[in-house]
Amino acid sequence: MTEPLSPALFRALAKAFKGVNAELGRRLEPHGVHPGQDYVLDELWHEDGQPVGVLAGRVGIEVPTLVRTLTRMEAAGLLRRETDPADGRRAIVRLTDRGRELEEVVPGILADVTEHATA
Repeated sequence: MTEPLSPALFRALAKAFKGVNAELGRRLEPHGVHPGQDYVLDELWHEDGQPVGVLAGRVGIEVPTLVRTLTRMEAAGLLRRETDPADGRRAIVRLTDRGRELEEVVPGILADVTEHATA
């Protein structure tokens, strides 16, 4: 059985996460991306045109949470939602040209922040 994290270690990990997340936010902000949205972009770079429910499962968040994220990303011009022609009740999420262009930028930012954080 593993030992539980000590409160001091847990606080140190939380503080490190907040610092990394803040740096990631500073680096992504000029591109109109917020931390966490990179997960959505990454899924769509691998397979564009996913139904909202499928995308939520792949990203690992609940559908209502993803819908709020998609609304924000849509307003930023990163993606669009279209009605599924096979089932008018479902929405399909597709990248815009701007969202596709970020594949050349965001992974490098993530790698740089990760490298800096683990150095």
